[in-house]
Amino acid sequence: MPKMTPRDIESLVQIFESGDWNTLELKFGDSEIFLSRRAGERPSWANHPLEPRPPAIPEVTSAISARPKDLPEKAPKATRSVQTDTPPGHIIVSAPSLGTFYRAAKPGVPPFVDIGQAVTADTELCLIEVMKLFTTLRAGVGGTVTQICVADGDMIELGQPLFVIDPNG
Repeated sequence: MPKMTPRDIESLVQIFESGDWNTLELKFGDSEIFLSRRAGERPSWANHPLEPRPPAIPEVTSAISARPKDLPEKAPKATRSVQTDTPPGHIIVSAPSLGTFYRAAKPGVPPFVDIGQAVTADTELCLIEVMKLFTTLRAGVGGTVTQICVADGDMIELGQPLFVIDPNG
């Protein structure tokens, strides 16, 4: 039976965080994964009784418990996002899902768009990859790209600003 890789675990965490589940328990071969939005919650296979659960907090907290010990407990890499100071009238194009942000169709080719470039509603802005499935993000509005808010290869989250477009430009 194939073993789970750190990338598999990272993908499960991303899917869990973008969904509306409160807990996820997974046993796959010798690996056991437990994710919870509730602080202090333990997996069903834990040998000790549950302690009283504290009230739910609004932030998402995830706990990862993975076995065998050779699988590292690794959080997804941090997103290096740029703060956007959106001028009045500008449009923010946000991430439709979590995933990995790619500015070009493949390494070594020019990016889909650059700052200062005119776009139409059908212009391809980037690719978003989730578990080897690539989705094209289109501008949805005509104008000029004034800001690209994330770097190529960054992990992005649902609703995160990706591009700023001036529809009057």
